Amino acid sequence: MRRGHLASLFNQSNRGGLSEVLSDRMPLRNALRHTGVENLSFLSCGSRPDNPAALLARPRFKEVLERLSAQFDLVIFDTPPFLAVTDASIIASEAGASL
Repeated sequence: MRRGHLASLFNQSNRGGLSEVLSDRMPLRNALRHTGVENLSFLSCGSRPDNPAALLARPRFKEVLERLSAQFDLVIFDTPPFLAVTDASIIASEAGASL
């Protein structure tokens, strides 16, 4: 949620993504996007919040992750380097594996 650019690879905007879902400004189903690649969807980072780590630390993040895990075979989070900011460690604490 800091400097995400995944959406641009699919010629889409970052707006309306994870930060909006976690701050209850958009339902998850509206934030999920199709890529044009069969069976591949993504959730952009969304608008840059003032404090991304605070949004990720909310109980809502765990709820979103559980819903995504139930809906998809594989959920991948692209994060900043582990030691650079706390975002990666927050996500890692809820993830099944970290690379």
